[in-house]
Amino acid sequence: MNISYYIEKGDYKKALILINKALIGDTSNEKKLFNKATILYYLQKYKDAEKNFMQLYGKNTNSGILFYSMALVALGLHQKEKALYLLELSYLNGNNESVYKIINLLFTRNGICDYENCKECCCEKIVLNGYNGKPIKDQQTFEKLISNPKQNNAWVKITENKKNEWIFSCKNLGEKNLCKTHNSRPEICRDFPNGILSLKPECSYFFVLSENKYKFRTKQTLDVVLDILTEYKYDNERQIIESYLRN
Repeated sequence: MNISYYIEKGDYKKALILINKALIGDTSNEKKLFNKATILYYLQKYKDAEKNFMQLYGKNTNSGILFYSMALVALGLHQKEKALYLLELSYLNGNNESVYKIINLLFTRNGICDYENCKECCCEKIVLNGYNGKPIKDQQTFEKLISNPKQNNAWVKITENKKNEWIFSCKNLGEKNLCKTHNSRPEICRDFPNGILSLKPECSYFFVLSENKYKFRTKQTLDVVLDILTEYKYDNERQIIESYLRN
């Protein structure tokens, strides 16, 4: 069995053993180094992951995927300012999904899940992201997500949106659409909504602008972020961001 098999199964310790063996005598192989750094990230060995990604940085100064992966490591190390910089580089090098990660950085989630009184079920008609951080659009990516034992294998595809992103519902919905496993629900559910753009109007959670006044390096990235906020009707938040950037 190859390394990808163990990554897909969530057995990252075994995957790390195999990738270390594969790198013996081939320490400059960029694909293997990237895989090792990714495995270390999954193991939450963020410093080691950062070290391995940095070995690739000098040879890949225009890789959107590399910058995105480095940004995730920076977030794991609670280096949000650095993460924003890397996400900007990722976007400028062709990874459009980085913009949505940037927007999530600008806001902090507050509140609790008032599921007993909620009139809208957040487990219906949702978009799930795969391991690459992008919305699931095919069976292979979906199978990789649910093969991880830490994930809840309860998702059912019900349709697709205009972007060909798969829309899911959950099999664990009981009477009145209440979660039958709410107290033991997996991390993917506890983290929802994981960003302001996934927030439903009826949700008891709410988002506020972060106290950190992040600085954008490029007007191009900032303009896209502001346009998305306008598209989702967050006009007030857009004005506040524009205001403190001007000051």
